Amino acid sequence: MPGLQTTVNFWRVDIKNYITQPDLQDLIDYPNLFPNAVTRAPPTAQDQANGYLGVITQIDQRYTNYGDYKVAGADLDVRYTLKTAMGDITPSVALTETYKFLVQLAPSVPITDHVDKASSGDWAPRWKGNLGLGWKKTAYAANVTGRYVGRYFEDFNNIQNGHRLGNFWIVDVNVRYALGDGLFRDNKWLKNSYVSAGGVNILNRLPQATASPGIPFDPSQDLRGRYLYTSVGLSW
Repeated sequence: MPGLQTTVNFWRVDIKNYITQPDLQDLIDYPNLFPNAVTRAPPTAQDQANGYLGVITQIDQRYTNYGDYKVAGADLDVRYTLKTAMGDITPSVALTETYKFLVQLAPSVPITDHVDKASSGDWAPRWKGNLGLGWKKTAYAANVTGRYVGRYFEDFNNIQNGHRLGNFWIVDVNVRYALGDGLFRDNKWLKNSYVSAGGVNILNRLPQATASPGIPFDPSQDLRGRYLYTSVGLSW
């Protein structure tokens, strides 16, 4: 079909011996996993009688290799350019599903599923996507994009309170005029110049409030509110 573009990508990230900085208590509790991280004085006779190791004199908390990090998902992109007398009109859809996000970065913590569970570490909502509509005619172009984040559970600092966030849209707009295709078509220095204006979160959607104490908003959300901009550019 002329003008139709589709792409499907299946992706996977599988990291073994992830680079991490272990917790101090894990270095003490698991000496076989982190050899030479804890230095102790020779045990005294009293220590030996009580079954204790020697007194800790130093802990080396450097970054080390430990743990597993397994993430997998799929991306779908579909766009169609329709040529009309009013210009090229291009609707588009981009969708990502993250269906696996398993992490174990500390021996004291079991393998944890981080799909749809916001946390202080890495995680991902199962569904994210963009819905767009573009228009272009000669030197003029405009785009409207809706960014979607699927519903997910609040899980900050291992606090699982059942509160859910997400399932919202943020709308961005942009208009652009290619000066080189209009006013400066014959000027070799300005033929690639342009002027543009737009807005991020044009509907001024405010961030969702969390139920976690001390964390009013999920920092992974776009917290800016409505943001307007203009720009003038030149490229070679």
